[in-house]
Amino acid sequence: MAAYILSFEIHADSTYQIRYRSLVEKISELASGIVWDETTSFLSFSSNHSLQKIHDDIYFETDLSQKDKILVINLSTREYLSRHIEYPNSLASSLTG
Repeated sequence: MAAYILSFEIHADSTYQIRYRSLVEKISELASGIVWDETTSFLSFSSNHSLQKIHDDIYFETDLSQKDKILVINLSTREYLSRHIEYPNSLASSLTG
């Protein structure tokens, strides 16, 4: 089982709540146990699923749109996948050190 974090930015518009609920429901399905969600736009959870599956399920099986940003990080391996991040090079540098 791996530890993951998900950082996201959901574009504020009339469907924000629908997209947010869809995202949280999907993470609850993928997580093994508690999903920590105390801070804004950040979830922490454990899962038996691969990084690729979690990323793909979030992107393809929720109501998120192309206006929304996601970043999924496997804390165990320091690998990550993202969608719609504006500065991928600085992200890569900050995560790989």
